[in-house]
Amino acid sequence: MGFTCTGFIQRDDAAKFSTGIRAGPLADVMDREARGRIQQVAAEVAARYPLDALPSKKQEISDAVKHDLTNFFATRASRSLRSGCLADDV
Repeated sequence: MGFTCTGFIQRDDAAKFSTGIRAGPLADVMDREARGRIQQVAAEVAARYPLDALPSKKQEISDAVKHDLTNFFATRASRSLRSGCLADDV
């Protein structure tokens, strides 16, 4: 299962972003914080199921990651974060 996550800061959110997250440019924030959250949430959901059940749980994992990322970044920096998931065969 592969994930892709994109971020965009609207002009109105620029000040909130620069003071709310002190990790540097958006690319660095996405690489450090988004990547870690994706891995954590995907692992937490996947750990609930036996390995042979995971192929049927892709949508659940994807939804959990999207929900977590959207809420996390919305409260910290940007209403504009968008995330998506590309799912490959497990």
